[in-house]
Amino acid sequence: MTPATEQALSGLRDLSMIKWYIIPLLAIVFYIYTREIKEARQTKNWDAVLAGLTIFGVDFFNETWNSWIMWLTQRSAFWTTPGDTALRTLVGWNIEIMFMFLILGIIFYHTLSESKKEKILGVPEKMVLGDRL
Repeated sequence: MTPATEQALSGLRDLSMIKWYIIPLLAIVFYIYTREIKEARQTKNWDAVLAGLTIFGVDFFNETWNSWIMWLTQRSAFWTTPGDTALRTLVGWNIEIMFMFLILGIIFYHTLSESKKEKILGVPEKMVLGDRL
């Protein structure tokens, strides 16, 4: 295996390496989802919550096939996360990346305008960014 892969595999899912800073990060993710769920209950619009979970689900699928590549080749995945982390969950995925993808879809959702006529470089915004996630 490549040196980066060996380094990424060391400490994989080792709970003894958890660092304290993931607690406030987890609290931030919980806060964001709590606010979005509260608003969704009132407005009956669950799009922001679904956007967050969809982007996280896509990344989960992406990281899963990346790990399968490493397992099948026994050499390396397409990408690895050998650096310092609070918790490495897969060869190319860590807790910090997971938290980021959990909120990325919500951030993306809130960047969409309400206008159906908004354009980006002359192309309708909904075609560039998507109408619904």
